[in-house]
Amino acid sequence: MDGLGPVAGFVVLGFIAGVVLSLVAAFWNRHGGHHYRDILLIATFTVGPPFLYYNFAAVRQGSRSLVVMLKKLRWYHFLWLLLFISAQTWRMRTLAETKQTPVDEFAASRAIMVTVAGCYLLYRLFTRKTDFLHNWFRGIPGLLMVFALAALTSTLWSVYWPWTMYKSCEYAVDVAALTAIITSLRNTEDYKRWFDWTWLFLGMLLLACWIGAYFDPETALSRLSEEGGAVMGPIPVQLMGVFPVLSANRVGEYSAILAAVALVRLLPVRGIRRIMKTWYTWLLLAALVTMFFAQTRSATGGFLIALVLIFWLSGRFKHGLAIVLIGLSLLLVTGTGGFLIDYMKRGQTTAQMESLTGRIVWWEFAWHKYTDAPFTGYGAYAAGKFLVMGSLDGE
Repeated sequence: MDGLGPVAGFVVLGFIAGVVLSLVAAFWNRHGGHHYRDILLIATFTVGPPFLYYNFAAVRQGSRSLVVMLKKLRWYHFLWLLLFISAQTWRMRTLAETKQTPVDEFAASRAIMVTVAGCYLLYRLFTRKTDFLHNWFRGIPGLLMVFALAALTSTLWSVYWPWTMYKSCEYAVDVAALTAIITSLRNTEDYKRWFDWTWLFLGMLLLACWIGAYFDPETALSRLSEEGGAVMGPIPVQLMGVFPVLSANRVGEYSAILAAVALVRLLPVRGIRRIMKTWYTWLLLAALVTMFFAQTRSATGGFLIALVLIFWLSGRFKHGLAIVLIGLSLLLVTGTGGFLIDYMKRGQTTAQMESLTGRIVWWEFAWHKYTDAPFTGYGAYAAGKFLVMGSLDGE
């Protein structure tokens, strides 16, 4: 994307997307936000037909790349997949339920997957199929293992020692897997294939969110409302994951990551050949739309910072500056600046914005607890969940 072509393309696509999403928001508010499926279908048929052929070409291009990647998978790709699945939340429980039944069927399956991964790593280590021991305790993996050992030691004084012990062991297995994988990677193609494998996981999670939005909209599209029950914000819902459970913040985070990855592939550093333009353009648009409906300010801010760095480091700073100036001009001409401000506020009051949606209350309480035990703490992973949140929630 050299020259002014990409600048015009981003501006036009962004403007079209903004108009479509504004119409969807207006329809949503007019109908009280109750007809979720109707709204999703309207959005689909509004955006879908103009890009039907383009979407088909993108999916075909992505499918071919996926088939090539699947043929070149190695043992560590499946190990990484196992750990990724084990890290997902498949049901929500209160702290009281967690304490009453620490190991239910989902917790047991998660522990089994982590145990299988740990045993397989030990097997590869002792049979010298992957001798990663010399890298496990040095460099960045070594620092991470020091943290894992310190966390495990805090089990002795943890406010809920079973949680601290399990999470510390799980983290140690993750670090060991990371070290073994890095040891097994031989060239840049191996690194790229491993990263693409990870991006595929994130994409499948976001796809699951949209599937959940259709089949279980009352759960997947969490309503934003004030205490009186009135709908808040121009888009009064946040997209969340149903199965597995993903918070809106996590959905926004994953969307921002995939959007940044797609943009990097579309705007490579000078001298690197750009591939799969159709697929990555489609991925960029899909990730941006998902991030829009997640309505997470932190993810949006992070993506904007990544956007600046991508244009700067790829040698396209002037193009990025042109996009910003043209975008600001369109905001002034079309008067959509107010909509963006309302979108970022999510219908919150000034007091709620100043408290960072209640986070300051949590941080102040956590700080007071930290000053009581600044050197030992209350147990890794358990203090925030069982001490701070448990006390504030009254459990």
